[in-house]
Amino acid sequence: MQADEPTGVHLAGFGGRGFEMTQLSLPSDVCVNPLNGSVAVCDMNNHRIMEYNPDGTQPRVLAGGGPFDNGNASHQLDGPMSICFDQQGRLYVADRGNDRVQRFCQGNLQGTTIVSGLDQIHGICIDASRRVYVVESGKRRVVRFPMPPE
Repeated sequence: MQADEPTGVHLAGFGGRGFEMTQLSLPSDVCVNPLNGSVAVCDMNNHRIMEYNPDGTQPRVLAGGGPFDNGNASHQLDGPMSICFDQQGRLYVADRGNDRVQRFCQGNLQGTTIVSGLDQIHGICIDASRRVYVVESGKRRVVRFPMPPE
């Protein structure tokens, strides 16, 4: 694919808006796992994070319960807004509806809350020193937190 190609390669979100495995409902972020090259998509209205092979095949739920299973339990998300991976392949989710950041280790659908009590969390990233940066749009600020131990 050439850099100026306007259409790109369609990897995720087939069949229109919906909750089936091949569909997305308000995708809000995308990130690549540095360990295996898989593509993670934040599927906000379906309250889940989807994962696809680098070629867009074999969709699976990476985190969250699904479109009718939003909530605040460790395996649930509520309007996830942003995602990122650390260098060990752990997934971090800005769980906007629950005002928290969840960490998911590879192969585990149970997340751990690493930051809570946020106000309209909008974005997240992890730096090389494993510090957590969070955009709190409700307070119009960016906050840095130390990474809690596992």
